[in-house]
Amino acid sequence: MQDTKKVAGELLVELEKKGVTFETVDGKLKYKDSKGNFTENSKEKVKKYKEEIIEILKKKQTIDEFITDNDYETNVYPLTDVQAAYLVGKTEAVKWGGIGCKGYIEVDFGSYSAEELSRAWKVLVNRHEMLRAKVTEVGFEILERDEIDYEIKIVNLQKMAEREKVDTLSKIREDFSEYVFHTEEPPLFKVLITKRIEGNFFHLLVDLIVSDFASVQLLISEMGELLKGASLEKIRYKFSDYAMFNQQRKGSLKWHQDRMYWLERLKKLPEAPILPQDGRAADKCENTYEFYRFQKHINQSDWKRIKEIAGEYGVTVSSVLIGIYAEVISRWSSNKHFTLNLPIQNRPTIGNNTNSIVGDFTAVNLLEVNVTQNMSFIERVKEITKRLMEDLEHNSFSGVEVLRELSKVSEEKELLMPIVFTGVLKTDGTVGTIEYGFSHTPQV
Repeated sequence: MQDTKKVAGELLVELEKKGVTFETVDGKLKYKDSKGNFTENSKEKVKKYKEEIIEILKKKQTIDEFITDNDYETNVYPLTDVQAAYLVGKTEAVKWGGIGCKGYIEVDFGSYSAEELSRAWKVLVNRHEMLRAKVTEVGFEILERDEIDYEIKIVNLQKMAEREKVDTLSKIREDFSEYVFHTEEPPLFKVLITKRIEGNFFHLLVDLIVSDFASVQLLISEMGELLKGASLEKIRYKFSDYAMFNQQRKGSLKWHQDRMYWLERLKKLPEAPILPQDGRAADKCENTYEFYRFQKHINQSDWKRIKEIAGEYGVTVSSVLIGIYAEVISRWSSNKHFTLNLPIQNRPTIGNNTNSIVGDFTAVNLLEVNVTQNMSFIERVKEITKRLMEDLEHNSFSGVEVLRELSKVSEEKELLMPIVFTGVLKTDGTVGTIEYGFSHTPQV
């Protein structure tokens, strides 16, 4: 059956390229033909899909416009594409699934007491609605503040012998690693405080369906502000506002433009890197539930120099890190022209309030990388940056939607892009330092 809205959207995009643009004035469809390309045949098509075209043009392009013009009342808010994908990833219905997407950190808050940490966290639970969210397949609901019940256990490691301290901490981390969230049973976080000789540590495990890592950083930053006695800026919008806006902008003119961009890109988009899955890696491929984090710390002087060099060449540090990651992957991949999966932040622009909301703003970008080209490292970084920036200009058609379209034309039963680059650079100048962490993610 023909999807008339998509046909209308494709018609609008096609005519726009020919210099024919449309707008609605008092509910009526008006057009401008700057190049004289609006043929009688095109006019007949527009007439046929007039109602669909008007509906497309009425979609709001900014969250400010949407909130101003909508006074919606609902108790259940729509999931983003990534949130819905996380729910599916919890099941065994997909390859490498059966596991929730969660993140864990240990934050050293120094001499601040366990009681101060507990009070600060309670303020944040009351402040951020997604820390009180209940998530199901049909959407998410926000519980009232008095409906959320949680415990903050305090473990004193200060007087323990070294071996006992190491074993206790290891067991704590193991328990957090094995903890399973049931999204319909909030809260979707688990917290604990350890008292150590070097300071008091706040342990936080969160289901990333309610809070991405940038939001976790925000929470830690706001904890620091509260501990210093500062007041927090009032939040203008909520994640539920974003969820409603995100749903309504699907099917907008920008969404159709971006859809056509990606449908064209799909014709040449390469497959994921093909990494070794035999020999030493064979036994690991069978285990879908264990995650290992390997760390390498760069000292401050080297990191400062890397940022300086990146600036000299006119590229960002994030682009340099993606370039390094791509080089390493290509060293082991049998195909040197591949697609990487990049989780990105898709926060709307809301004045100074943009970064004050906790929620899962994650979107996915499928980044094409071609290491077969004969060029220097910095040239490749610039090429990757150019491709990424162009992709991000068309991100209203989400990466999850791109994968769905790709699956329609792929011969593979289950199409995956499991090689992921994710980077969240640490925020400077905040109270509390993240000293340890891990994350679990399905289908990677």
